[in-house]
Amino acid sequence: METALIMPSTLLTFHQHLFSSQTLEVMQDSITNHPTLPIFIKGTEDTTEIEKQFGEINWPVKELVISQYKEAINLSPSFSPVSKEKEGDSRLTKSLCDIQDARSVKLDLKKERKINIGTTMNHLSLLSSNKFWGSDISGNLILYVTEGNILKKISTNVVDVIGYHTVTSEGHLLFTTAKSKAICRVNSDINTTRVFFTEDWEPGAVHSSHINGDILVGMNKDKESNVTRYSKEWKKLQVIQRGDQGNNLYKSITYITENINGDICTSDSNANKVVVVTASGEYRFSYSGHHSQSGFRPTGVCKDKLGQILVCNRYSSLLRNYSSVHLLDMDGNFLSFLLTPGQGPNKPRAICIDGEHIFMVGSEDSSTVTVYKFFQKDDN
Repeated sequence: METALIMPSTLLTFHQHLFSSQTLEVMQDSITNHPTLPIFIKGTEDTTEIEKQFGEINWPVKELVISQYKEAINLSPSFSPVSKEKEGDSRLTKSLCDIQDARSVKLDLKKERKINIGTTMNHLSLLSSNKFWGSDISGNLILYVTEGNILKKISTNVVDVIGYHTVTSEGHLLFTTAKSKAICRVNSDINTTRVFFTEDWEPGAVHSSHINGDILVGMNKDKESNVTRYSKEWKKLQVIQRGDQGNNLYKSITYITENINGDICTSDSNANKVVVVTASGEYRFSYSGHHSQSGFRPTGVCKDKLGQILVCNRYSSLLRNYSSVHLLDMDGNFLSFLLTPGQGPNKPRAICIDGEHIFMVGSEDSSTVTVYKFFQKDDN
């Protein structure tokens, strides 16, 4: 072809050569011959190598408990280990076994007694094994003994039905006042002091961490909500409001607690779900009720020493659900109904639990607090 650029007559010679009988025969042989297909040779499976490629998952609860939460998980005598102990196993090992097998625990419930308190109860904060603070719809904070006698009473301007008070590890009562945008402290002498002002945001639900003493506050402003973390010295440490995609995590935080692994658990009655984030503020999961119910209106929320979450489901005629107390594991999986209609008070709202799995439930339409205990059933 390069030659044809100089001598066009060579194209004729090239054409004659290309279509000669000998050349066509060679070309036809090339066209009709089929290519040789590859052959698949099956390899051998090495499961060990495959496992190395995928890696493995370990639940770090053992290290977590050993380093920070030994006191939180000492087993009550009511709990027997899920698997038998070997000689020399510690109580901590038995506790870890119970935590890891929490989903398989079969629960039994026993009603202990009723405490006549003379008013409806919207939130409970446990002070000690025989004393607790309660709040009514009129904005009164009342210190009771477990027999029902009133020790102290404080009038506040908080009439919103929220979890607006908490007890610190030092035994002080903290409560928030949305109107004043302040957080107040009540010491052992029942002297009230305003310790902090929250500026533009209105404080609502509050919880004092028994892990490190931080204060977790549910804040509200212009139909937005967040969780703000403060140190014991009231230094702002963290604001949790949005998820990874920039979406709002909360609509209206009404109750708040902290799990033994540092997770922050909130009930959001406007969103009809429980929202849980990590200590660093990363979204973990949300719980919107059990499929057997037609609606979910979460109110009071607390956790036990195994990291299981207890949440009240308030009756709502609009949602046509029924009153109950749900038990979830640390990852938000439903475990059991602790209370169902007929077992517990109607419209349960307030709930708290001690280290022996004794929990108290207060209702918005009853003047009593009911005390229960749940424990593991013995299959033997």
